[in-house]
Amino acid sequence: MLKENKVIRFLIILNLVLLGIFLLGRVDYFTSTLKLILSIFLVPMLLAGFLYYLLRPMVRYITNLIHSRFIAIIITFLAIIILWGIVFYFGGSIIQIQFSNLINQYSNYYSSARNSINNVMEIPFLSRFNLREQVVVIMQSIFTGIKNNLLGFFSTLTNIGTILVLIPFVLFYLLKDDEFIYSSLLKLVPEKKRERINNIFVKTDNTLAVYIGSQVMIAIVLGFITLLGYLIIGLPNALILAFIAMVTTLIPFIGPILGSIPAIFIAVTESLLLVVKVLLVVIITQQLENNIIRPQVQGEMLRIHPLIIIFLVLTSIILFGFLGALFSIPFYAVIRVIFQELRESRQTGK
Repeated sequence: MLKENKVIRFLIILNLVLLGIFLLGRVDYFTSTLKLILSIFLVPMLLAGFLYYLLRPMVRYITNLIHSRFIAIIITFLAIIILWGIVFYFGGSIIQIQFSNLINQYSNYYSSARNSINNVMEIPFLSRFNLREQVVVIMQSIFTGIKNNLLGFFSTLTNIGTILVLIPFVLFYLLKDDEFIYSSLLKLVPEKKRERINNIFVKTDNTLAVYIGSQVMIAIVLGFITLLGYLIIGLPNALILAFIAMVTTLIPFIGPILGSIPAIFIAVTESLLLVVKVLLVVIITQQLENNIIRPQVQGEMLRIHPLIIIFLVLTSIILFGFLGALFSIPFYAVIRVIFQELRESRQTGK
């Protein structure tokens, strides 16, 4: 009886919370303010956290050599700046030219596709159904969606410059004071629960470090393989298309498919044979990723069923865009670690 009362109380509270969120979501002032807060505070924290797990091994390695974390962070930042400087110095013009060509090809493809549809709609049998306006609206929405989703969640941000400025500062203090932040959070927990929470922190940290590090490594390897494949088949703007594929590969399963869409669009404007070649490159890279690269790099620690990944990624893309899809799997992995630890602690009676 007591358990049933707890369940009923929990359901009532949950329904009230959901009702409150729904009602607040109907208020434009609240939703706009919430988006502003998320864009200025949450997004820099998420991106800085992502970069933190990428740069932390390098910072700790240099710290062990020179015994100064501050100098180690400065050296790491300078190394990243120099690396990007070299990339843009030697490849900046190529990237700019290929990106401009890509935008022009998309514009030409949209114009040609619209003209082709108009010609088809001129057929007397089809004209009676008034399909032209409907198809044009659909095509416009598709191309507008592709253009907007290149930036994803960033399209809703009100001040991108502020975010870009905040990220290095947040990243610096995460790298500098991570141990202090960890110990301060742990002190807030009652002493009898401190061991359990410490285990959750440690496992969560290990999970995020393994996932983010391995996912970036997989994306880089697949990016180079994709670039090699695009160069071999003679795909125009191979460098920028391979870069897009590399970035989207950060999203498991769905990401490589999304990354191949721009290449397929470009191939369609060239020839049907090139489309087949692009599809072959995509299939080969997918097989290499799923059967060789990912098992070797990521191992068994983050074994998540593909259906769960697909559901999480698709839902996150619809709700939050690219950034939501990027962080959906780490978020799920953290929640799973917490529930597993709580279940183990209940079984052991701690």
